[in-house]
Amino acid sequence: MNNYKKLADVELVACLKNGDKKAFTVICDRYWGVLFFHARKMLGNEEDAREVVEEVFTYLWNNIDEIHITSDLSTYLYTSARHEILNIIKRSELKGKCLESLMRFEVQDSDLNDEINTRELTVCIEANLERLPEEMREVFESGRKVNLSHKLTSDDLNSSEDGI
Repeated sequence: MNNYKKLADVELVACLKNGDKKAFTVICDRYWGVLFFHARKMLGNEEDAREVVEEVFTYLWNNIDEIHITSDLSTYLYTSARHEILNIIKRSELKGKCLESLMRFEVQDSDLNDEINTRELTVCIEANLERLPEEMREVFESGRKVNLSHKLTSDDLNSSEDGI
């Protein structure tokens, strides 16, 4: 492997195109730190930076036969890392927008649930009012209309509070 470390990037890429794992290891050793530092600086987070670098090297290994490096290997890797960084930023922005939209929907949904519960409760009260004796129903309804206590309402209707 010591001999591989002396090879130029162009030679390492040629070895890599032949499936040489040692060449790949030397490329990773040579550029991992620089790419990681750049990604961490751009993203402000080590986990995302690690994901970027891993994705760049995974893509390189899996697609070396289709990749045509027309410039320096370092330029290719740096450009690949930049694209991955932008993808993470876009996903992050999209996730933020989705969460914001979900929160707005949740608030609207909560308001709708409150309205539905209020309507259901009103229907239940109205149905049970129909079952009350007429005098008790009048006391309840007149008290509800003007917010009187049961005592004041029953006094007003000349009935007893105990009858309610």
